[in-house]
Amino acid sequence: MPLRPIAARPADREGVGAAVLAEYESLLLAEAGRWVAEVARGEAARLESGEVRAALWIVGRSEPGGLAVWDFVRGVGRRVRLYLARGHRTPSALATLLDELDARSEHDGPIASVADFVPGYPGGLPPEVFTDRGYFPVERLALHLPAETPLPDETLVGRPDLRPLDSGDREALVELMRSAYDQLAGTPSPWLVYRDPTQDARDAVEEILEDRRGDWLDWASFGVDVAGVLRGASLVTRLDVPVLSEVMVAPELRGIGLGYHLTLESVRALREREAGEPHLVTTSHDLRAIRLFRRVGFEPAERPAVGLWVSRVAVGVPLPERDAR
Repeated sequence: MPLRPIAARPADREGVGAAVLAEYESLLLAEAGRWVAEVARGEAARLESGEVRAALWIVGRSEPGGLAVWDFVRGVGRRVRLYLARGHRTPSALATLLDELDARSEHDGPIASVADFVPGYPGGLPPEVFTDRGYFPVERLALHLPAETPLPDETLVGRPDLRPLDSGDREALVELMRSAYDQLAGTPSPWLVYRDPTQDARDAVEEILEDRRGDWLDWASFGVDVAGVLRGASLVTRLDVPVLSEVMVAPELRGIGLGYHLTLESVRALREREAGEPHLVTTSHDLRAIRLFRRVGFEPAERPAVGLWVSRVAVGVPLPERDAR
């Protein structure tokens, strides 16, 4: 069959499957940057732990044409990452591999999104391969704070009372995240996994607090309470470098500087411990967040963050009407 599953256990993998997976990982880490959350621990390790599945794309009788790796998002489908072997890095090969994956949707689940990055693919992915199949792009921007950049010299006047977060804040963080991202409910967002904002928030918070996005740095994560209720928070994790995973503020408190002070406090804590340059990823269209991070001193990272092509069908968004002209 064109798609051949790769065994989870290294000892059970056929030689060609292990070789293509290793080649993919090597290029991925070289071109995308290991700090990006999706590739933090390596796909081979995640395959062995059961977090992802992978399949070889076989061309002709036995030639490996590429690789597909995916994890599952409940109620939506597969988040797919692709790799094309040498000699098959063409738009037609990419289209064929996407179609092979789609043909397996009844068995493996529909495709929810495809990473807008294929290691080794020349010149970037051709958008028409995706748009012709009902996908739309979600671009993301990677930022970092250089060690030599001075932090803003803010006075304590008007600064909110911040406190460190701990595991006892789990439920409060779930409710804060749900309310902070409530305006995204029902929209075609790759980070909405369950189409249930509360369940989605719970999963995201647990990923961080249970060290599934790298190590959670509680000493660099802060909260703001209003009338005894958590209404703002910053959450920091460590992959190869510290990552500002979340900066959340309740909708009714936006625009008064809480996000700025939370970000600045987390950055200060990282610098005090000489923990390394902090990184973060935000969607390119979130101008409010970009302005906030730029005000603290963040700059675009050398390597851009991986974007996504999101399936309109999988996330329940109607295809756009065709131009009647």
